[in-house]
This record gives sequence, structure tokens and C-alpha cells, in this order.
Amino acid sequence: MTPETNEKLGTLDLIKAYIEVTNVFEKMSICKNTNTIQKNFFDTIGNLTKTERLRLNVDSSQISNDFSDFDSQIRIGDLVRKKP
Repeated sequence: MTPETNEKLGTLDLIKAYIEVTNVFEKMSICKNTNTIQKNFFDTIGNLTKTERLRLNVDSSQISNDFSDFDSQIRIGDLVRKKP
């Protein structure tokens, strides 16, 4: 605000992350960070560059299930989703 007129000058929007929604559910979405970093490696054939997606800085106390007991092995009877 300006001291003279108390007029609001606008807002400064601070960006926490740029994300892409990868899965949409009724009450939540799964997202990934679109920001990446380049990592350079050197080996006998020269320079190699690898692009890695940055992790989202999520407050883990707000995650209701950490999936630590998730069984990733595919079994008969598992639910599937057909990709479009």
C-alpha cells in the first residue's frame, strides 16, 4: 500500500514449483515437477549428460499413506487401467 493513499499496489506471486498433473482422481491429483537439472558425467567415450526431474518439496506430514508396505509385484487379480 502506498503511505499517502493506502492504495493497494498489487501482489507479488511467489512460485513454489511448476508442476504437471499426471493422474487425476476424484479428490486428489498426482503431479510431477517440471523443473529439471542437467548432470554431467565423464567416461571413456566422453561427456554424457543426464536430465533429472527435481523432487517436489512436499510436507510429508500431510501425506495420508506413505505406501511403504506397497507390493509392486504384478499378480493375477490386480486392478489395471488402460491408457488412452
